[in-house]
Amino acid sequence: MAYTSTIVHNWNRFLHLVDRTGAEPLSIGKTSLDLASIAAVARYNKSTVLSQSCLDQVTRSAQSVTANLEAGETIYAVNTGVGASANTRTKAVEGLQQAIIKHLNCGILNIEHDSDNRACGPRGILSAEPTQGGEYELLNLPPSWAKAAHLVRINALAGGRSGIRAEVLHTLVKILQADITPNIPLRGSISASGDLSPLSYLAAIIQGGPGTQVWVKDGSTRRLTSAGEALARAGIQPLAFAPKEALSIVNGTAVSAGAAALAMQDAHGCTALGQILTAMAVEALNGTDESFDSYLAEVRPHPGQAEAAQNMLHFLKDSKLIRRANTDNTNGLRQDRYSLRTAPQWLGPEIENMLLAHKQIAVECDAITDNPLIKDDSSVLQGGNFQAYSVTSAMDKTRAALHAIGRMLYQQSAELMNPIMNNGLPPNLTADEPSCDFLFKGIDVASASYQSELAFLSHGTTPFVMVAEHGNQSLNSLGLISTRYTHRAIDIYVQLCANSILALCQALDLRAAQLKFESAFEPLFYTKLCLDTNDISGNSKEAADVRQRLWLLFKTSVREKSSLDAQDRFSRSLCAVVSSMQSLSLDPSNGVTSSSYADLNSRRAASVAKALELYKATLEQHSIEDTLPFLGRASRRIYSFVRKELGVPFLRSDKPGPQGIPKFRGVELGTTIGTFVSRIYRALKRGEMIVPVMECLEDAMQHEEKATDGAVKKNGHNGVHMDGESAEYMNGRAKKRKALD
Repeated sequence: MAYTSTIVHNWNRFLHLVDRTGAEPLSIGKTSLDLASIAAVARYNKSTVLSQSCLDQVTRSAQSVTANLEAGETIYAVNTGVGASANTRTKAVEGLQQAIIKHLNCGILNIEHDSDNRACGPRGILSAEPTQGGEYELLNLPPSWAKAAHLVRINALAGGRSGIRAEVLHTLVKILQADITPNIPLRGSISASGDLSPLSYLAAIIQGGPGTQVWVKDGSTRRLTSAGEALARAGIQPLAFAPKEALSIVNGTAVSAGAAALAMQDAHGCTALGQILTAMAVEALNGTDESFDSYLAEVRPHPGQAEAAQNMLHFLKDSKLIRRANTDNTNGLRQDRYSLRTAPQWLGPEIENMLLAHKQIAVECDAITDNPLIKDDSSVLQGGNFQAYSVTSAMDKTRAALHAIGRMLYQQSAELMNPIMNNGLPPNLTADEPSCDFLFKGIDVASASYQSELAFLSHGTTPFVMVAEHGNQSLNSLGLISTRYTHRAIDIYVQLCANSILALCQALDLRAAQLKFESAFEPLFYTKLCLDTNDISGNSKEAADVRQRLWLLFKTSVREKSSLDAQDRFSRSLCAVVSSMQSLSLDPSNGVTSSSYADLNSRRAASVAKALELYKATLEQHSIEDTLPFLGRASRRIYSFVRKELGVPFLRSDKPGPQGIPKFRGVELGTTIGTFVSRIYRALKRGEMIVPVMECLEDAMQHEEKATDGAVKKNGHNGVHMDGESAEYMNGRAKKRKALD
């Protein structure tokens, strides 16, 4: 459960950091900087403080630069040119630092964005930044990314290997504490010698220049202003750069790594959600838990496969909608289709890739990535830690994982809507007559669009590397480009998941209503149409067997004819039963006499009418409480959240409004399918829906840990309340959501 444990630990750490009640500031330079901390600072403005323990090393490093210069040493970009111009030498060491900033402040920005700064809206957990469109989105780095980069760069400089003075480090921390955020171009970095141009905009703030734009808080919104004005308002004194200091700020991977940390934070929620939605699909499609038997992973011991299967089994606990392993499988498919049956084998490699990606980004964000570095013996080391290919590797893997999991979810959703494949659900998941209601057909097509875009975005960036800067930067990682497209892929994946969630909840309601109808109609089937015990010679067991065969025939026929309107569906299915009964009467070995069928047609007609009446009543009266008892542990939480907290109903058509405007039951006129799927999308983007997702994952992890320790009780209870309606459960969720407000 390595990946599950990583996700849960990261999530709980994040919740602890963003809970504002008495939380201590994040100490920079004292402990390792983790991804949860970056997300808390970048998106929730978690307060920070510089640890005094790092300052001695920082000061020694700066003194080493001065000592080496005085000794006549040649130090790259301190008294040499930069990049391919490193063959030049200069004594104007302060002027060289200004030249570095000057040539790198070359990006294209929209610096006249509306003062309300709509693009800096609510800080989500499963979003990089709200998509607002327009020039801002096209040209400017999202402020949360810029703040993440700022934090990561401070953390690297606090390592005391970069040769900057303590005053510079203190100034960078004060700028972060004052919530002054650099306005950085979205494009222009190839992440080779680090993110040179983007980080030059951070460096320029320290000088307080009037041409450097920053975001500042203005009430509940943000606005752009000059760095000089922002520093003055915050009481921060601008600084001039000493030798190496500008280079130390710009020459690192902080922008790529910081933005990638936020992407990983989001992607973990995406992969967890993908596993849960797969479990929900098993229930909705009346699948089996046999596919997740631990023996499969024992003989093919990939850790990701085993972890996915363990999670699935836990998610499906208590479900009354699935077919359990080693039960009667005489009818229908003996095994589930690939999108369900091979889910652990499909998810497993991506779980392993995501775990590696997490480690790569975690290391990068807590590393020193500039050049040259000052060693403990004061010597200067030239190297290539600025090459951000580890970020690229992690982000390319993450996009590939999102595409692969999305492909699985898309196929599951497509099977849900297809009456040939969904095991008896109506086409397009309509709860009305299939002949004139195509409810989820549009969702099906939209999902194909989202998945196609995910496929396009899944391509790696390495094949598109260009040689730059006089041929010097011949290998460049494109780390920030890869990270940008990963954020976009996350957003598309979330849209796909929103579609899947809406469809799955509808399917679960339909499946529960189907079972409720069958349970109510079965005794009527026996008394109104089927053979009475007296019609069959022999013992009562033989009579029961015959009746059970006829009932199974009816259920199977109704499910196979789900594309028909209800009247035709029941009529044709009961005709099949009558034909079978007539065949039984012709076989003397059954002990059934033909005298039993004198009024068979009238009995069939009455049964059709009763079935139709009962079916309509079942749908009319169906409620959330009717579905919940059928659901497994994970489905129960997600379904409850969607139906109760988001207010997304079981979709049934109502009488149209003026001019024939379509209307759904129980909601106001003008509410569309898009309204509901958008509501789910926003809940995912804001992080609200990630709370129950992570609760499901944490339950699975705790259950596995207790099972390993031999502490699981015989009834399987794991000490965590699974009842989605309990007061304790709701209070716990409320506390978590409050932390995210």
